[in-house]
Amino acid sequence: MLIFRDAQGRLLTPEEVQAAAGSLHYEFHGGDSVPTEAAALHQQGREAGARGDYDQALALLTRAAEVAPRCHRHEIRNAGY
Repeated sequence: MLIFRDAQGRLLTPEEVQAAAGSLHYEFHGGDSVPTEAAALHQQGREAGARGDYDQALALLTRAAEVAPRCHRHEIRNAGY
C-alpha cells in the first residue's frame, strides 16, 4: 500500500496528493520482499517526481504498489514531492 502524508504528517487522499503543493512524504507498506518489477517502478516514480513530473510519479508509484501490495514497509522522504 502506498500512503502519502503532507509536511505535517497528515494522511492524504489520492485527490489531495494530486492537488498538493510543497513537500509530501510517502510510505510503502506491506510484508513480503519487493519484486524486481515493483522496485524498478518505484525507482522510476522517484525519478519522475525529481523531474517535477508528479502525475507520472504518482502513476508509477501506484503501479509499484499494485505489483507488490504486501511488501516490507519503506519510508522515503523526498522534499521534491
